[in-house]
Amino acid sequence: MDLHRFFVKVGTADRIVTNYYQGGQIWTIRKLLKHKRLPESAIKSKIRDLPRLSEKVSRVLAAKRSGMYEMGIDWAFDKNGKLWILEVNSNHPQFHPLRKLDRTAYNRMRSFARSYGRCDA
Repeated sequence: MDLHRFFVKVGTADRIVTNYYQGGQIWTIRKLLKHKRLPESAIKSKIRDLPRLSEKVSRVLAAKRSGMYEMGIDWAFDKNGKLWILEVNSNHPQFHPLRKLDRTAYNRMRSFARSYGRCDA
């Protein structure tokens, strides 16, 4: 798995929300974990299971409700390094902020959204 394809929302120091449109930023997970001064082995360890777990969550939810074509899964690591799901957004997760960070990822997500008829993609 290409580690730079995982994106994170980073909030401003004076807010508890990480919303991009409220002053947050979009970073790669690698940039965030390097910012936290983690060694390369720890970076790989922290995100090793994200693709498998994300797919598992997506399959379970899609089986429960038809029409769930895209999902934004918000994950968090607690202070002990345990991974938690904060929420799953299934109503048109926003990928437009990725346009400046990673045009290839943005184009791919936009293509997927258009393929099932999402008009705002």
